[in-house]
Amino acid sequence: MQAHPNLDVRVLDAADQAVPLLLAELRHVIAAHDRPLISFATGGTFAAFFRSLDTEIKEGRVDSSSFVGTHLDEYIAFEPNRRGGMVHELTLRCPALRDMLARGSFLPVPCHGAEGSLRAHEERLQRAGGIKLQFAGIGRNGHVAFNEPGAKFDEGFHVTFLADTTRADAAPTFVPDEPPRRAVTAGLGSITGADRVVMCAFGKGKADANDGGGPLHRLVGPAAIGHTRYATSGKGEGPAPIRNIQPLWTDLDETGGFALAHNGNLTNANNLKAALRAEGRRFQSTVDTEVILDLMARSRERRLASRLIDALNQVVGAYSIVGLSAKKLI
Repeated sequence: MQAHPNLDVRVLDAADQAVPLLLAELRHVIAAHDRPLISFATGGTFAAFFRSLDTEIKEGRVDSSSFVGTHLDEYIAFEPNRRGGMVHELTLRCPALRDMLARGSFLPVPCHGAEGSLRAHEERLQRAGGIKLQFAGIGRNGHVAFNEPGAKFDEGFHVTFLADTTRADAAPTFVPDEPPRRAVTAGLGSITGADRVVMCAFGKGKADANDGGGPLHRLVGPAAIGHTRYATSGKGEGPAPIRNIQPLWTDLDETGGFALAHNGNLTNANNLKAALRAEGRRFQSTVDTEVILDLMARSRERRLASRLIDALNQVVGAYSIVGLSAKKLI
């Protein structure tokens, strides 16, 4: 991702105060380029801006033929005229964009997600001169477009699954139906490839996503471990999958607490679990990772690293692990 050295941060007392600034951005890029490509974001963040843009176009202060429009994302299978879709939302808030869509000067994101159509859309944007101005918002959980936290920084347009918080925020639009689960979105590589990006976030609901790291900034200590799991064991329904989320943690008495994340497969896990259950051990998860922690807990070794080595000498399989205590990363 290329760095953007000219970072300008504005803190406003109210969301409506952003409207003249956003309109000024749009006018500036129109004045600087011949029919520039401008990409719009949807959602409540830009509702006031779109109402004002529609007024500006209708009253002749902005010429809709002086720019080409597009947008960031669309729900899978939502054609431009389908209620709840992103283009539908845009054209409701700014009917002038509907006229641009009819003229072919608004380029909708392909809604069916076929790889060929996404690459063709990217090529179409490039033929239009590339995005000169990108408007973007920040979701309550920190997502940009439908790039949920942890998305790749170099990705182009792609199909993604929506986070639960994203679907919950969209739910009122789709009552009595369920909100969509998948969408096509511009990747972070596409967004940051624009000549200029204007990003907005308004209200207390966006505070965690804009306070220097969101909830992560409240974590105490110099180190942390995490794990993204592709389950080969420990699948199922009910509460167990929640308890299967790694890293797993246990209290090892005099050596203190220990967190462990593990990737791989322990082929003798079931036999070890049976032996540990015979000793009275009750497992909280259904993953084989917990076996390692149990073996550490029953080890007679005194040092933490020695306990881990003792446990690993008893398991069979292919794996990688990372562990964290209050004092060290293993």
